[in-house]
Amino acid sequence: MFLKLKYLLFRSIVKYSKSSKVKIDGKLRATKVKILGENNSFEIEDRAFLKNSKISVKGNNNKILIKKGCDLKNVKIFMEENNSEIIVGENTTCAGAKILSQEGKKVVLGQSCILSYDIEIRNCDSHKIYSKETNERINPAKDIIIGDRVWIGMRAIILKGSEVGDDSIIAAGSIIVGKVDRNSIVAGVPGNEIKNDIYWER
Repeated sequence: MFLKLKYLLFRSIVKYSKSSKVKIDGKLRATKVKILGENNSFEIEDRAFLKNSKISVKGNNNKILIKKGCDLKNVKIFMEENNSEIIVGENTTCAGAKILSQEGKKVVLGQSCILSYDIEIRNCDSHKIYSKETNERINPAKDIIIGDRVWIGMRAIILKGSEVGDDSIIAAGSIIVGKVDRNSIVAGVPGNEIKNDIYWER
């Protein structure tokens, strides 16, 4: 059974199960939130803004936290299964991204990051792959940790297991797998460091 909150002025609808915790201190505009399952948590802190976005949670004990001062537009967040987590740090902005978290793993975005548009961040492959010889799975999900003040260019893809250091830049169209050192610029497919010891300004 669902409770339904209607933000008629802002054309947003939030649906969630009674056992889930929903706290919205920020603002929603033209955004749909649907949370299926038990004991899930969805929180938007004060001065955070979510526009033209879609949040979908299916499973139990999942958590989404959007911290103070965030300005997120055209964001799609999908969570399936149980015990997964997505955290967006304070004052982070986004023009358009898809974020996927599954299999009890997390996606963490640091504070004051800038995300351009058509970005994809996923900590899993969505489909399981097995070794024919051993029948063991060979592609488990892995956490993604993105540091503070990271600038992610348009159409970049951040894949499972990635760790991006503070003050780094991910160039447009790059695919990131693995570690990106802080204060560096990474570009290409797969992403390679092309410059280090840099910093940038908004």
